[in-house]
Amino acid sequence: MNLDKTAVKAFKTADEHGFWPWAGPFQDPQDLLALSQKLLLIQSEVTEAMNELRSLPEDGDAVVHSEFVSELADIVIRTLDVVGFMSLEHYGLSFEEIIKDKMATNEKRPAKHGKRF
Repeated sequence: MNLDKTAVKAFKTADEHGFWPWAGPFQDPQDLLALSQKLLLIQSEVTEAMNELRSLPEDGDAVVHSEFVSELADIVIRTLDVVGFMSLEHYGLSFEEIIKDKMATNEKRPAKHGKRF
């Protein structure tokens, strides 16, 4: 899966379904308001995942067969939607490469990134 192409597709789908009525290239300060609203939608998916997790029975295997995993997918989809909106390729950036670089950085960090938790 190419994350950059998937991000463009996620944005296109969200736009076609009315989630970006003011959509345009990431260049106007007004877009910061749009981005903040989209971050809240990502947060709402995190809340939904947490609610699914809290509702699971004591059976440990239930997690992988639950709506919890579906909510995790929604978090990724909403995140890719925002990335697609930002048109990173217009700036010569690749979200997939940014993730790879960030993962390489995280591999070098201390446990818990030097924090208590």
